[in-house]
Order: sequence, then structure tokens, then C-alpha cells
Amino acid sequence: MVVNAPVLAEVDLLIVGGTSAGVQAALAARMKGATVYCATPYTYLGEDVCAFMRYWPLIDPAEGTELTHKLFPGREVPTPMSIKYSLEQALLESGSGFVFGAFPVCLLRDDTGRAAGLIVATRSGFHAILAGAIIDTTDRGLVGRMTMARFRDHDV
Repeated sequence: MVVNAPVLAEVDLLIVGGTSAGVQAALAARMKGATVYCATPYTYLGEDVCAFMRYWPLIDPAEGTELTHKLFPGREVPTPMSIKYSLEQALLESGSGFVFGAFPVCLLRDDTGRAAGLIVATRSGFHAILAGAIIDTTDRGLVGRMTMARFRDHDV
């Protein structure tokens, strides 16, 4: 594969989108020994919570993961900043890399046609993130749509 952009990271798993589920997937992959990098078009993590003002857990926090306990401690409603900070700290503590303001531009494929990474656009230009696998947690399935996957219509 020839890439004409600076390589930002080369990892086992690239997670596109900084959702709480994406961060949880990054933590789980790190626990299994995978190298992980997260790239989100937003300027923060937790867009599924903060951008849509969903400041309450969908499950009982007592039944959730360690990350759930960090996001929703006690009975108090968390603030947007506490959600963003907790997710960022979780990634930092796990050793996962991440970048904000990274918009998916082009899917990279290996010689067999398999997805092998992504070109992202940031304020600094275009960058390649090489990856063995990609998880798309963006709210519109931005990377999934680059793979020519079929999507069903969404009822609003």
C-alpha cells in the first residue's frame, strides 16, 4: 500500500468517532493487548452523550462497566465537562492514542482490497492512520459508507 500522507499512527485497531461505546471498545481492546487509536471529527470525546444532551445512563450504572461508573458516579447528573474529561482520562490511562477534529476522507485498502486504515483531514492537513481493523462509531456511519456497505433507511 502506498500512502501519500504523513502516517499519524499505525495500530491494530482504529476507532472512528469518540462515542462512549467507542471508548469502551478501545479499553477492551487495550486490555487484550491491542494497540488502539481513536479519531473523532468532534473537538471532544463523548459526542453520543454531550452533543445530544443525554446525561443519564441507559442502564443502571451499578450494572455497567468501570467506565460507566466513571461517567455516572453516584446519583448526580454529570456535566458535559465531566463526561469529556472522564473519557479522555480513560483513553490516556489505557495507553490509547487519539486525535480530535479528524474527519474521515478516504478508506485505505491493502493489496487484497481489505480495509487497512483511513485518511483523515485535520487542521494540520491530511494524515494516514494505518490499522488492522476499524470500528466506526460515528453518528452517520461515515466510514461504513466508504466500504459500500448496505444501509437501511432510518425512520425518524
